[in-house]
Amino acid sequence: MTEHKGLPVAGYQPQSGEKVAIVNDNKELEERVLRKIDAMKNSASEVGFDGRWLAIAATQIELGFMALNRAVFRPGRVDLPDDHADDIADLKASNERMADILSSIRNRFGLADNESILERIDGLLPVAKPQT
Repeated sequence: MTEHKGLPVAGYQPQSGEKVAIVNDNKELEERVLRKIDAMKNSASEVGFDGRWLAIAATQIELGFMALNRAVFRPGRVDLPDDHADDIADLKASNERMADILSSIRNRFGLADNESILERIDGLLPVAKPQT
């Protein structure tokens, strides 16, 4: 089965060839119905059709087919830039807490800001002797 790339629109995913064929059939059927409505609009004054209701019919047909095609393609909702603002704030707070902890460790062991805590810890730990 052929997989078609999704539209370059947020929320749309790649689609199978079968789904694309279904939507293309739906689009053709929609166009046939809309052309029927157009023909009725063109003769509305002679035959006595109500143009207002023909316009409503066209709008509702378009809406119905849009819903039908969305049922097939199932576009998803999209993330907004501020959706993860709380996560970013939590991360910043965690980084600040970590910086405070590292500062406390440096102060406790008398380390300079540029001295590595791991280097100091490595120097305090006994070196394991290789087994022969």
